[in-house]
Amino acid sequence: VQPIDLAGNPKGEPILTFDVVDAGIGDQVLVVQEGGSAQQVLGMTEPSPIGSAIVAVVDEIRVKT
Repeated sequence: VQPIDLAGNPKGEPILTFDVVDAGIGDQVLVVQEGGSAQQVLGMTEPSPIGSAIVAVVDEIRVKT
């Protein structure tokens, strides 16, 4: 996953993450990057090295100024 800023521009380095929502290539997604939350989303009860997971496909971003 390539992180982006609010304007949709690449920001930082890509991250490797698990996809639990079947996102497609090019979809904007919401990623949790905290191990406990990612493991809970994946239904894991035992400790694991998983640190992030895609939890939603983003349909639209609105920014109020």
